[in-house]
Amino acid sequence: ILDGYLGARTRAQVAVDTGKFQEAIDALSHFIPSAGYQNATDLTLRALAHVCIGNTVAAWRDVQACIDVGKTDAFATLGEMLLKMDRLEEADGAFSTGVAINAADDRCCKGQELVQSCKDVAVLFGDTAAEDKLKTDAQVRHWLRDDAAFAHAVQHVHTHAYSMYHSNFRMKIAHAVLKMHRAVASLVSGEAQFAWNEANGCLHLGKSDVFAVMGDMLHQTNRFDDAVQAYEAGLSVNKADVVCIVGVRHVETSRTVAEAFGHESLAKIIHRLVENPKILEWLKDKENVQTLEAVQLHPFKFTASDPQLQLVLKMLQTSRKIEPPMKDVMPNEDITKEIEKSKMPLVFPTFTSLEDVTSYIMSYRTLVYTVIVSQYFVAPSTEWPLQDNYRMYSRTIGSGNHTVFHAVYGRQRSKMVVKLTHEKQELDFIDGMKQKPGHENYLVECFKWGLVNVAGYDCYMLVMECGRGNLYDQLHRLQSDRFLRLRCMEDVAKAVDFLHQHNYIHGDLKLENIVDFGPFKLIDFDHTIQMGAILPRHCTYQYCPPELAQYLRCDGPAVVASASFDVWCLGVLALKLFVKDGILVEFDGLYDETILDEIAAPGFSFQRSLLAANLSDRQLSYLSQCLEPNPAKRATSAATILKMVDMKEGVTATVAPVVVEEVKDCDLPCFWTLTIPRRRIPTGNQLRLMSCTLGMLPEPSNSGCTIQDVGDGIAVQADSVVVHLVRPFLKAMRLMVELVNFLTDEGAADGLPFPTFLSFESIDKTIQALDTIHDASTPQLAVEIELTSLVDRIETDGPTVDVARLRLDFIQVVQSFQQLSDTRTRVAELFDAIAANTPEAASSLFGYQKSKNGNLWLCPAHSCADSVSTLIFSGGWPCVWTVLTSAKSQRWKENDPRWEDETFHLAIQCEMSATSKSCSSEGHILSREMQFLALPILKASYAFLQCLVLAKSTCDLSIGHYFQYNLKKLNLAGKCLGALEAMHESVLILPTTTKCLGIFDKLNNPELDYDGAQLQMGLLRKAFFEFRSSVEIESVLKTIRQVDPRAIDVVWLHNTCHVDGNDYWVCQDHAHAP
Repeated sequence: ILDGYLGARTRAQVAVDTGKFQEAIDALSHFIPSAGYQNATDLTLRALAHVCIGNTVAAWRDVQACIDVGKTDAFATLGEMLLKMDRLEEADGAFSTGVAINAADDRCCKGQELVQSCKDVAVLFGDTAAEDKLKTDAQVRHWLRDDAAFAHAVQHVHTHAYSMYHSNFRMKIAHAVLKMHRAVASLVSGEAQFAWNEANGCLHLGKSDVFAVMGDMLHQTNRFDDAVQAYEAGLSVNKADVVCIVGVRHVETSRTVAEAFGHESLAKIIHRLVENPKILEWLKDKENVQTLEAVQLHPFKFTASDPQLQLVLKMLQTSRKIEPPMKDVMPNEDITKEIEKSKMPLVFPTFTSLEDVTSYIMSYRTLVYTVIVSQYFVAPSTEWPLQDNYRMYSRTIGSGNHTVFHAVYGRQRSKMVVKLTHEKQELDFIDGMKQKPGHENYLVECFKWGLVNVAGYDCYMLVMECGRGNLYDQLHRLQSDRFLRLRCMEDVAKAVDFLHQHNYIHGDLKLENIVDFGPFKLIDFDHTIQMGAILPRHCTYQYCPPELAQYLRCDGPAVVASASFDVWCLGVLALKLFVKDGILVEFDGLYDETILDEIAAPGFSFQRSLLAANLSDRQLSYLSQCLEPNPAKRATSAATILKMVDMKEGVTATVAPVVVEEVKDCDLPCFWTLTIPRRRIPTGNQLRLMSCTLGMLPEPSNSGCTIQDVGDGIAVQADSVVVHLVRPFLKAMRLMVELVNFLTDEGAADGLPFPTFLSFESIDKTIQALDTIHDASTPQLAVEIELTSLVDRIETDGPTVDVARLRLDFIQVVQSFQQLSDTRTRVAELFDAIAANTPEAASSLFGYQKSKNGNLWLCPAHSCADSVSTLIFSGGWPCVWTVLTSAKSQRWKENDPRWEDETFHLAIQCEMSATSKSCSSEGHILSREMQFLALPILKASYAFLQCLVLAKSTCDLSIGHYFQYNLKKLNLAGKCLGALEAMHESVLILPTTTKCLGIFDKLNNPELDYDGAQLQMGLLRKAFFEFRSSVEIESVLKTIRQVDPRAIDVVWLHNTCHVDGNDYWVCQDHAHAP
């Protein structure tokens, strides 16, 4: 027997190793008992095989069995096995499930990190330009040339991201080189935070010279500030890094050269240079002209040791009349008075552009020369007078914006900014909008605007309120606070809608043009234009709508200003807020015009970024309407974004007081399975009398409904009415599986909110066989028509099908099917047929039972009868306890000795709690002994209430049913609880407390999506019902002078059986509710 067992296990292992997963499952199932003694190793191996064929339900069942026999690290072990097979998504699923069960599972947490690293490897090495990027590194280039195994790994690691990468030092260096290139590209596209994070990641991979190399790359592309930052980062790691030391000095030289050459054409520069006879003679050599041109384009090529280039530099600096900075000198008071009396103009360098004058203001102190007194002096405050009493400082706002400076008015210290511009259009717009009521709520507040002379240069000024930073600067803060992010998008959408109501479009919506002033408001109206006008040839690359990109890059038709233009930009802005670090997948590695070419290309969409966004399917649906490439089909109102970010009011209160009404329909199962136990399914008369197994696939419920696991399902005869009624559901599922398979092939199936379906072949064969014995008298489900339309779209559109839109439409169709009253009616008919035709199965209808009035089928959680579910318990005890004290103690700290003499009252809340005082007890006075006994329950109650607050505030989720609790004094109760804990030692920690704290941590994760939050709420419901039925609560209640624990009404509450099937402990007011 032992030899047979070991042989079967060996065959199973070989089958797994060779990819014959079904064969492995069959071999293992022969000797793994369905109950009793089970071997964890065997179960884990079978779970692995189940995962590899897509049957995660069976896999998780085996893993749970492993945990039951004592192998608590089963998910971690399974994840590691899948990872070694380079099955990253499946490994991620195993690790994530392990973390969801136990947030402290270190192996699963590390496994998740390793999976993410492998996914990054797959993306970077899967890039067609990866090898070219790798060859820019001398060391990697040498390995590619001389190490055939390394070259092979580079070409194939994107499909073997673990096995070919893990523990391979050379591959990690190559990975670092690719990350470094991505960091530089991110800097170029404005994603600075992500870029420097990438660079630091290269250090951890062993690329010690990453900052020096990045500095050189940035220097050569004339990004001087970024290059200096890279070199300085390198010096912070190694102060003796010679490359970085030299690099900093070299950049400063290049910056000087760039300033000297300016932005003039080479012809104009040479025209000035030939005035010098030596330079004229030098330029007669064409190679020297080419050298000059190269230096202008790439200042890092300037050779300081070349005397001719030194002469050129000196002459260009002189001809531009930029004086060197001077030390601060306090102006002579007499000279200043004399200048004011004479009203003689101050003399400044001659500026030809606004860029020159702003550079001068930023770079130098105020350099003044008077005709009366031949003396230079510097204004100590570096202030520049504007109109009236407004003054401007030389300090700019933010980074990269060289025309906005700090400003003040008179002696006021309130912060203002002033924008210098040539565009009068913006001033005219501001002048008009100032008359519109409510403008200050949506647009930056402007105080003064008009012509101004600054440093002898005429331009326009616009004095405005000063904000706390734009969205680009605050991206990290926004992405770590989902509600701030949602509020931000709500403010922006309302502001855009305000413009549209007044017949304007903003024309340049982007992160940089939204500023936090308390509310988030719009700024920068240089490109604001009335609807119906032709748009100018201007765009911000990543935000450019396809129609404008085609106009700019493909000679497409001119674009007329319309609301849909802003809606696209608003959609891109929202997408950046909800993808990691604001990086759009479609533009990874692209910059400037190449981004426009990508947008203008046929079939462009933000499909991959939408799939990566931290948004619910409902939110994705609305956002996709804004990012529809076809402007004729695109949403035309910012109201679509408002729907996307719609939040319910109140984030600290629990559910509103309930009005008890007749129970509504439960969520009934919609995904049915029918198994015919034959490899070759018979047809006709041979099939009629065969026994089939009816089952269903578990699905999440928003209303707290639960479904009992009936193990092997319900036996029904193939020609029965039950099978006849289930056929339409099978046909609908066949179409669903076809769509899921297509989305899987396109890499867009992750995160679908559906159960794991059976294979298309098995469903199709079953339906074909049943069609030979059942007629078509049962009408098809309405969803079948909609699903057929989606399948037809795939065949009609072919390779041009919009996968993201198809995915969202698919989700909406299926979710609508689950909620339709017709679906519930058809499922109820199916239940009735099972109860009538298969009496022996009626008692095990997945726990569903008829309501007392006989009209509805109710799930175990809503059924008044005793539930056989192992997860949800009918009845139970009032479990939400709080402790209160006198008002004076609210000011005490938790360790204050006065708590020792304080009287503590136990308050047990009504489970349909409203805000009225009668909905919770006045409280039983807790003696010292009773305090100690009640503390474990108080701690568990407090942890549970904290989860409720967070679930409501983040995802508008509640515990479900009619359970409601009042949280108004939760903070005070927490303080009292802390005081009691300080007074008592060695307090028992209940399992419920540990579970709730783990769920709280999960709900508090800003990366948690809506589906993940629903999963956590399911775990919280389970913990809640288990807690209500715990012996600890019963024991303490008995101790409170109650011999009969059912007579709990003596302790202020009444036990009632509600029409929804649950027992509730309620106050006097709710005890008599209908």
